[in-house]
Amino acid sequence: MAKKGRVKRALDQLIAAHAQSRGATRVTHDRAFAVVPGLAIEDWTWYRL
Repeated sequence: MAKKGRVKRALDQLIAAHAQSRGATRVTHDRAFAVVPGLAIEDWTWYRL
Protein backbone atom coordinates (compact mmCIF):
# COMPACT_ATOMS: atom_id res chain seq x y z
CA MET A 1 0.00 0.00 0.00
CA ALA A 2 2.97 2.32 0.20
CA LYS A 3 3.02 3.22 -3.50
CA LYS A 4 1.05 5.87 -5.37
CA GLY A 5 -0.36 7.88 -2.45
CA ARG A 6 -1.57 4.88 -0.55
CA VAL A 7 -1.38 4.43 3.21
CA LYS A 8 2.31 4.82 3.94
CA ARG A 9 3.01 4.60 7.61
CA ALA A 10 2.86 1.41 9.62
CA LEU A 11 0.65 3.14 12.19
CA ASP A 12 -1.84 4.15 9.47
CA GLN A 13 -1.96 0.54 8.28
CA LEU A 14 -2.59 -0.60 11.84
CA ILE A 15 -5.39 1.96 12.28
CA ALA A 16 -7.02 0.87 9.01
CA ALA A 17 -6.77 -2.81 9.92
CA HIS A 18 -8.23 -2.24 13.38
CA ALA A 19 -11.14 -0.20 12.00
CA GLN A 20 -11.88 -2.93 9.47
CA SER A 21 -11.72 -5.68 12.10
CA ARG A 22 -14.26 -3.83 14.27
CA GLY A 23 -16.53 -2.85 11.38
CA ALA A 24 -15.89 0.78 12.27
CA THR A 25 -15.96 3.85 10.06
CA ARG A 26 -12.69 5.79 9.93
CA VAL A 27 -13.29 9.53 10.20
CA THR A 28 -10.39 11.25 8.48
CA HIS A 29 -9.45 13.96 6.02
CA ASP A 30 -6.48 11.87 4.84
CA ARG A 31 -7.33 10.55 1.37
CA ALA A 32 -4.68 7.84 1.67
CA PHE A 33 -7.23 5.71 3.51
CA ALA A 34 -9.58 5.78 0.51
CA VAL A 35 -7.55 3.09 -1.24
CA VAL A 36 -7.94 0.54 1.55
CA PRO A 37 -10.41 -2.07 0.25
CA GLY A 38 -13.47 -2.46 2.43
CA LEU A 39 -12.62 0.40 4.80
CA ALA A 40 -15.53 2.76 5.41
CA ILE A 41 -14.34 6.35 5.67
CA GLU A 42 -16.02 9.70 6.28
CA ASP A 43 -14.56 13.17 5.96
CA TRP A 44 -16.22 15.58 8.37
CA THR A 45 -14.10 18.59 7.44
CA TRP A 46 -16.66 19.92 4.96
CA TYR A 47 -19.63 19.85 7.36
CA ARG A 48 -20.81 23.26 8.51
CA LEU A 49 -22.29 23.91 11.91
